Amino acid sequence: MRKSIVLFLLLQLITSYSYAQSGWVLQNSSFGIGTMRGISFPSYDTGYICGDSGRIIKTTNSSANWFIVNTNTRLHLWDVHFVNNTTGFAGGINQKFIKTTNGGTSWDSITISPFSTTLINCLYFLNKDTGYISLKSGLYGTSNGGMNWSYLISALSSFTYIEGLQFLNNQIGFCFQSYTVPNGPSYTGVFKTTNSGFNWIQISFFGARFNGLHMINENIGFGIANMGIQTYKTTNGGYTWVSIFNKAATTIYFTNINTGYFAGYKTTNSGENWWIQNIDITDRANILDIKFINNNTGIMVGGTWGIIPANGLIYKTTDGGGTLIPVSITTQSQETPEIFNLKQNYPNPFNPQTKIKFDIPANVRGQTSNVKLIIYDLLGREVTSLVDEELKPGTYEADWDGSNYSSGVYFYKLISNDFVETKKMVLMK
Repeated sequence: MRKSIVLFLLLQLITSYSYAQSGWVLQNSSFGIGTMRGISFPSYDTGYICGDSGRIIKTTNSSANWFIVNTNTRLHLWDVHFVNNTTGFAGGINQKFIKTTNGGTSWDSITISPFSTTLINCLYFLNKDTGYISLKSGLYGTSNGGMNWSYLISALSSFTYIEGLQFLNNQIGFCFQSYTVPNGPSYTGVFKTTNSGFNWIQISFFGARFNGLHMINENIGFGIANMGIQTYKTTNGGYTWVSIFNKAATTIYFTNINTGYFAGYKTTNSGENWWIQNIDITDRANILDIKFINNNTGIMVGGTWGIIPANGLIYKTTDGGGTLIPVSITTQSQETPEIFNLKQNYPNPFNPQTKIKFDIPANVRGQTSNVKLIIYDLLGREVTSLVDEELKPGTYEADWDGSNYSSGVYFYKLISNDFVETKKMVLMK
C-alpha cells in the first residue's frame, strides 16, 4: 500500500512538472498505444485520444493526466469524436465503428454494411444521432446514431478519401477530397454543406493535394497541402486558395481568426507571418492532430513513424506554445550558384543574433529543392529548424536569435537532397 502511494505521488510530481513547463512539452509516449491519431475535447476538462491497436485514452482534468479506456478491439482507430462528455464515436481500419454512451466505460461495435470493408478515415457528429464518416467510396451520413447510413458524396478517385470533416455550426460544414493521378499531377476538391450535411456541393477544384483543412469561419480557412510542405489560405469561403507558407506539417488548427498552429509553428496575424515554437521533435510531419481547449491550452498528438512499434506522442502547452522565434529567411541573390555552399555564420561568436548564408544550385530538373537548415546543441540534440521548405536556386540568408538559449557551442547543418554540410558557431553571452 505504501509503495502504491509513493508511486502515485511521484507520478503526480512528474505530471505537475511537465504541466508547468513553457512551450510544447512531451507528456507521455508509453501508453502502448502506438501512433496517436485523433483528439476530441467535448468540454474543458474531458478529452479523448484514439490510436493504434484499438486504444483510446481519456482525461478528466484538462489533460493533466490520461488513463486508458477499454474499447474491446485491437484494430487501429483513425478518428474519435464526442458530442458531450459521455456520448462518442470512433472509427478505423476494416470499417471498425464503435460507440459509447457512458464516457468510454463500455463500447458497442456497430456494423455499417453493406459498404465494402475499408478504412474509416475520419468522422464527425453534430449530435448523438446525426453524423458522418469517410470511407474509400465516399462520404456517408446517419440520422440514428450510426445504425443506418446513406451515401452523400462519391469518391473522386478509388485511391482517396473524404478528409477534413468540420462543421462551423449545426448547418454549415466543409470537407475535402484529394488525389494524385498516377505519375501525374495532384488535385483537391473542397465541398460545403449549408443544411447539416444532407446535401454537399463542390465549391472548388484546383491543382494541389490537401492533407489538412481548418475553416475559421464561413469565409476564412487554411489548408495544408502537397504532403505537408505548403500552407494555403482562402478568404472567400473556399472558392479560391492562395499558397502563403512553405513548411512541413500534416494538420493545422486555429483558435481564432488570427491565431493558428501547426507542428510547432504559430501565427498571430492570420497566416501573414509564422514563428517557430519550442518543441523537441525530429519530424514535424509526425504530428497528426492538434486541438486547443482554450486560447492557451492545446494538445498535439502523433507518432514516431518508421519505428516498429511506433511510439505514441502527446505534446501539451498551457501558454500558447511559449516563446515565439521569428522565421526569417531572405533572398540575397537570384543568380544561380553552381554548387551547394554553407558559409560561416557572422558574427561568430555572437550575442544573441547571427546570420547564416547558403547557396542553392539548380537541380537536374531545374525545379525547387527541399532545403533544411537545422541548429543542434553540443550533444547533437536539435534546438530549432530555421529552414524547412522548397527553395528556388539562389543565395539565401537566415537569421537565428539565441536569446532563449544558454552560452556554448552550437552546430548548424544544411541538408538538401544528397548534400549535407555542418559548421560550428559559438553563442557567448
